Amino acid sequence: MKSICHDAIAYLKLAGETGVDTSNHLPEDQQACIDDLGNGLAVVYMLDADDKLVYVQNRDLQQAGYTMADLRKTGLQNLRQRTVENCKMQERGPIHVITCDGNFEASIILINELWDTQFATLFKNGIIAAIPSRDVLAFCDSRSEEGIEALKEIIRRVHNGGDHLLSTSLYRRQRGKWVEIKTGIEAAKPESMEEAHARLHAGMQANAEVLRKIAKEHFKVEIAYDIEGVNWVNQFLSDAHTSGSSDDHKNIVIFAGAFVGQCIVRNIGGKWDWHGDDYVIRTKDDKLFSPCSKVAKQLACGPTGDDSVLGLYKVIKDMYPAALSKAQRLLQVLYKRHGDYQFCIATVLDQQLQWLNVCGMEDNWVKVERKPVNGESAALTVVCYLHQIQSYYVRSPGGVLMHAEGISESLAALLPDEVKNLIAPTKIIKTSFTETELQQAQSIVDIQLVKYESGDNGSGDDDSDVYTIKLKNIAAQKIKISKFAHFFQQEGLWQIGTALQTYYPASDFMDWFQLMSEWIEPGQEITATGRLGEPPVLWAFMGETEDAAPFTASLILREVPASAKQQKADAKRKASPYYSASQSASPEMENALKELRLNLDRNRTAMDAEILQRISAAKPDWMDYAEPLLEIILQQKRLISEGHVVWAALVQANSLLFEAGEHDHPAMLVYSEDPYFEARPHELRSIADKIYQLKSTKPDDPEEQLVAAHVSNEMDRNMGWQLPGLLTDKNVRAASFMIFRKHIPNGMLEATTFPLLIHPATAAVLIVPVAFWPVSMTALWRQGRLFF
Repeated sequence: MKSICHDAIAYLKLAGETGVDTSNHLPEDQQACIDDLGNGLAVVYMLDADDKLVYVQNRDLQQAGYTMADLRKTGLQNLRQRTVENCKMQERGPIHVITCDGNFEASIILINELWDTQFATLFKNGIIAAIPSRDVLAFCDSRSEEGIEALKEIIRRVHNGGDHLLSTSLYRRQRGKWVEIKTGIEAAKPESMEEAHARLHAGMQANAEVLRKIAKEHFKVEIAYDIEGVNWVNQFLSDAHTSGSSDDHKNIVIFAGAFVGQCIVRNIGGKWDWHGDDYVIRTKDDKLFSPCSKVAKQLACGPTGDDSVLGLYKVIKDMYPAALSKAQRLLQVLYKRHGDYQFCIATVLDQQLQWLNVCGMEDNWVKVERKPVNGESAALTVVCYLHQIQSYYVRSPGGVLMHAEGISESLAALLPDEVKNLIAPTKIIKTSFTETELQQAQSIVDIQLVKYESGDNGSGDDDSDVYTIKLKNIAAQKIKISKFAHFFQQEGLWQIGTALQTYYPASDFMDWFQLMSEWIEPGQEITATGRLGEPPVLWAFMGETEDAAPFTASLILREVPASAKQQKADAKRKASPYYSASQSASPEMENALKELRLNLDRNRTAMDAEILQRISAAKPDWMDYAEPLLEIILQQKRLISEGHVVWAALVQANSLLFEAGEHDHPAMLVYSEDPYFEARPHELRSIADKIYQLKSTKPDDPEEQLVAAHVSNEMDRNMGWQLPGLLTDKNVRAASFMIFRKHIPNGMLEATTFPLLIHPATAAVLIVPVAFWPVSMTALWRQGRLFF
């Protein structure tokens, strides 16, 4: 087995702020190995494993038989292998910037040969560098006043709200060493523990919202901070594992882990904290749970039984249940006082609702026993949680019914006759209704339903629908919901459809709708998101107003058939020779687009006016100020610095653009903001081909005429028109645009599909400048794989 020293990487820190305990509080063999460079910087040695950074300690040296010189040599060699082949150097005006993996950029200043040989030839007056944080390394000529000011501005910007901060000093390379030069820029003030936790919570909340945005935009699903949201994440992670792709897993771990953690914090309790380099939830009794680690494991290994994010959530939920209801507390008291009584609870076992005898109760759990079935030799004993029990009855040794709770019509039908006959009919909860009995209370509650389609994977399969129920108090006084449930139709009646054949209690209503108070104020609107089953399903909410007037509000989910007009349009579209049918997704194309977006976002953090000016294209000589495409020239900086990246496909272009040349020319393309196309640029390519087939034609159909007119007029300058439904049932737009040779590889068109920048403030669009393309995107272009 290799020693930790063998894989350790040299890692730059501020001297005295290495993040490890170097005091005498630890035994000497457990203290970290640190090299103080004597210039305000220090080097620690660490192993980057499973998204955690583990420090090398003195005892690791002893066990491996290493000296500090050995560790130093190995750490620098591993740093070279980790960074040099993968780092990129970009020229940004008077300075150069090195980008790598977001962890070791600053540490690259430790690789002496880079600075004393390779980079030394770039600057005749020597090098001066800035390392304001672990992921920022910028440098310039040591006598460049403009460059030094740019470095100082980077230091100010990074230290104003950045993380993993290093030095506010500059460092000049002299005789093979880095000499510190104070800048006078104040380092960020140390945070108090309260401020740090507040920042951590805000950051994780923001990360969780990113996942909710991804779910909404890419999968057409609204997920809430509840168990249904965790269930969606659980399935998403399982699908990601099954697909076998490891791309973007680091971001998934952060965003999905943050979302699951927020669900725990909101619904169960606890707060975000740090444990080493991991983000964890710390509960009130000081237990630690790591949703991010659980996400990483599920991505790598898939779910195993309950070893999943959903399993983690359920375990914590069971460990820290909500306060017991009055009925649950009564059951607990009766069992303690009358151990000789018969206690029976209703629960689901073997996928069947049944009554079972209680054979033990301790703290918040209940042990029940099921008689042997199917030749079993012994009774089966299982454990359930007290806070999950809603229906039970208690009988004395003489058979007298002492108490019954939550007995619905459905549950009563399952009772032994000798018990059922003891329960007064007025005590049995009604669970079967006519539609009239469940009519919505029009003057008290307004219920609305928004239906979101699950993301279609292109195969036509649709897992299930997701519905968002909104309740609004339209009464003049406060109201509260005491119970609720969903119902299904059977023999003309609405029958309760919950697993336990009874209502969800008020505590579940508050949980589903994220309420802090049981009362809903006049005018207040609340929302719950959940998978509510296939239509037709009825959801009913029973409650009372502030003056104790009871009410029932309901909403029926029914499938709405397409109108005759819509059916006719669908039939016409599918019969048209210009219609492009849905095509299968390409994970490779989707991942390439994601990588480009991430690369562009990273570059935007260091983008200034000079960089924007250098990247932007100049106005062609032929373009006058009456030219509509001048809008592209005027808006390109906004598009580069703020625009959203989507796929686009070429409809037509000047033939000169397909060969080397100096001049830029107009062209026409199609694009879509629909996340559906992120994995299907080839479908956009098919739509573009259909448009081109209409060029120079005179069709009879009005929709075909519209498209033919646009594509036939090569002077058309419309920068954004919606394609008619005849060509596609998706939201696709066509636009005239400019192809700037400086923005594409080799300065000429070698592909007909490419990434595009769009912005809601303008109709102008722009090909993403090649300077921001990752290697994978450039390779697809040059290999002809974006031609389709």
